[in-house]
Amino acid sequence: MRALFATAELTPIAAVGGLAQAAAGLARELAAQGVEMEVVVPDYGGVELAGEELVALDVPSWAGPAAARSGVHAVAGPVTLIRAPGVERPHPYHDEEGAGWPDNDARFLAFSAAVAAHARRRRPDVVHLNDWHASAAASWIDDIPVVLSIHNLAHQGQTGLEWLERLGPRSAPYAWDGACNPLAGAIALAEAVVVVSPTYRDEVLRPETGNGLDALLRDRANRLVGIRNGIDTEAWDPRRDPSLPQPFGPDDLEPKRRAREAARVALGLPERHGALAVAVTRLVEQKGIDLLAPLFPLLDGLSVQL
Repeated sequence: MRALFATAELTPIAAVGGLAQAAAGLARELAAQGVEMEVVVPDYGGVELAGEELVALDVPSWAGPAAARSGVHAVAGPVTLIRAPGVERPHPYHDEEGAGWPDNDARFLAFSAAVAAHARRRRPDVVHLNDWHASAAASWIDDIPVVLSIHNLAHQGQTGLEWLERLGPRSAPYAWDGACNPLAGAIALAEAVVVVSPTYRDEVLRPETGNGLDALLRDRANRLVGIRNGIDTEAWDPRRDPSLPQPFGPDDLEPKRRAREAARVALGLPERHGALAVAVTRLVEQKGIDLLAPLFPLLDGLSVQL
């Protein structure tokens, strides 16, 4: 099977959040299972590729000129970088002050148009779109099966309804709740929609946790699956993690104690016996930090530091 895998982030080429890690790990695992993968990422600039080939893409005038730059990245391996108007930026999403680029809608809709054009050229067996940034590509693709992976349902890429006139011939499903909604359109058009766990699959069907798309997802429930996110057991193996003061494994846990002490010192926590309870997360409600905060006072009576 040949798959074209489009994502806005890919470790280490462009890594802002969990999408970069998940996309890199999924693409690597699918390739290991025998899928012929072509990973497609926006060309944000400054990325060197060996054996580079540049091919112009046939896109609508507003999305061009566009081109696909294919080659081998020193760490990520074979990859295709998409050039399109406005895509190249020092940060994928925002400026140095943290404000989102005002033309993010145009940038990623142009990326999507180029992804579709590249798919028409490459003719894979399946086009795999990740999150809203690549979702509009489905409006131009009607003869290749499309799979959509949703990593963050809260981010949908909503923009003005006038964009519907610029999308492909299957643009109607992108009109959602008074806006052009890339994620909603791809949910409606995809052959399969994947979310990050079986439990989350049930959650997105409910109004309180469906981020305004629960009704659409219920309509597509027979195409909706939850596949639990995993970890890269090579990258996160403490027996060979270069970030640790000293590697450790199940047969020798003493280095783990030293690693814990190094973490305590680095974080400025007071010296005392007991466990370190660790949450690796962004401090936002979506990650459940609001559920954790009321428990802080309980820590005073326990030999635990958070």
